Amino acid sequence: MNFNTEETWTDGSGNQVNFASIIETLKLNPLSKIHVGCDSHFTCRKNVVFAVVICMHYQKGGGKYFFKRLNEPAKHYAALGLRLFKEVEFAIQVAQALKNNQIIRPILVHADININPVEKSAKFVGQIKSYITAMGFNFTFKPMAWASSSVADRHAK
Repeated sequence: MNFNTEETWTDGSGNQVNFASIIETLKLNPLSKIHVGCDSHFTCRKNVVFAVVICMHYQKGGGKYFFKRLNEPAKHYAALGLRLFKEVEFAIQVAQALKNNQIIRPILVHADININPVEKSAKFVGQIKSYITAMGFNFTFKPMAWASSSVADRHAK
């Protein structure tokens, strides 16, 4: 399933926005850094809620973010690896949509993957790293992946 960027998004204040207005906001702030991330949570064992975020970090501090939620049947994501790869896939699709709309500065993809080898997600570090870089984006993992592990996490619950 593809992530439809053209549907309605929400800004950090709870206002509904469309993707074109997000692009306009990014273009009006050309020095801001762009971070894209995704997180997911199970709800009542029936669905998985994915939340994708686009975060702008202003050069002099502060920022703004936008998010979009998507519900998927939980049965498709019983394995941790499938869910983690889907989170990264959604983040990459959004990052690519930004590039396709003439956002030409670097976009950092945040992956909700822990590099600590004792954590379950750590075994996917190499594959996820290769996937993101093969798609032409820079990346970061936990604990630096705040867009996915903090902002998206908040909206996936």
